[in-house]
Amino acid sequence: MENLKGSNNSWGLVAKLFHWIVAIFILLQIFFGINLHFMNPSSTKGDLIHYHKIFGTLIILVIFLRLAWKFYNPSPSHNKLSFLHKIGSKIVHILLYLLIIILPIQGMFLTWAAGSDVLLLGLIKLPRLMRRIYLMRNT
Repeated sequence: MENLKGSNNSWGLVAKLFHWIVAIFILLQIFFGINLHFMNPSSTKGDLIHYHKIFGTLIILVIFLRLAWKFYNPSPSHNKLSFLHKIGSKIVHILLYLLIIILPIQGMFLTWAAGSDVLLLGLIKLPRLMRRIYLMRNT
């Protein structure tokens, strides 16, 4: 069986699971988003929006768990890579993480701006930051 933690030679099983879970959720979000764009208003579209929001909050939750795991576990050695390859890889990873974090947050702000609530995993109501920001600007 594969090690749960990473080593100098390989990513661990937990890191690989985080990677593929986030990848599948992002692909689902793309599928939902493309279909939502072409759908007329209906109950099916409302259901799809609901699932889109659930997966968006799930992505941000999983990505924060993944980052916590990444900081507390070893990653494979990159000694054999060229300097440019290492720098390029680091930049691409940082940009991907930023996008994966910023996009769900943007969706949350758009949901609040529309006057709706954001539910973490469809269950836990998150505080309405948009109203607080609006009230702070107008006081």
